[in-house]
Amino acid sequence: EEWRGFKKDIVAEYRALNRDCQQLKQRLSVEKRIAELALRKQVRSYEMAFRSRDFVSKLNERIRNEIPSMESLISYYQSHPELTEYTLAKDLPRMNYTVWTGKGKKLTTPSDISSYHKTTAVEAGADHDLLWRCSNQSILGDVMATLTSEEGLIRPQVQAGTFIDDVSIEIDFGCSQPFVRVECYLNISLPDHSAHGERCQLAGALLTVYFCPCKQEFHARVNNIFPCKNMTEKELNRAVKEILC
Repeated sequence: EEWRGFKKDIVAEYRALNRDCQQLKQRLSVEKRIAELALRKQVRSYEMAFRSRDFVSKLNERIRNEIPSMESLISYYQSHPELTEYTLAKDLPRMNYTVWTGKGKKLTTPSDISSYHKTTAVEAGADHDLLWRCSNQSILGDVMATLTSEEGLIRPQVQAGTFIDDVSIEIDFGCSQPFVRVECYLNISLPDHSAHGERCQLAGALLTVYFCPCKQEFHARVNNIFPCKNMTEKELNRAVKEILC
């Protein structure tokens, strides 16, 4: 008799646990669906932002308010002399450089630019040295960080990513106030749950950075945004699936 009662209790407990598991599964399924719908809304809102008339102006206002001061930027490059070698050895061979010499001659090949640096490094002033140190991807770092936020150009909450598709760096030693101007094209994308590990392209953005130690000027701006076609429902579903993985 005791065994029958014990067995009955076990069966009742099993049924209760099974019922709780089913309810938990249903609740998790509902929560997952809610998360999917919220994420789909975020992605569509992100797409719309690229087409907004005031999006570029908002981004540029954020850049103006948040990029480092001239003092901190100069201090950084003064304390990192190794960046000159990084410019010449790493970025010069793989990016588009234009250097205007002190006599106004235009140099575009890595060999000519390296030779010019070697022949002028000794007599060049501190400002010239700073320009060599900053004429690489490091000058984009703070600007990219400023553009990364929940309402920014690059939105981490939807795992947006970017890669620099093209970079042009101009160093002008021929004018009275030497400067560096960097222009780059950014590709913004979302993850794509596909067998090939590809990403779904959302937009491109043209970014310019200007640095002139003599004039105590450092500024950057997003010049334009080029939205891609809106994601199809199939692409959106794949992106949402990958983000929620």
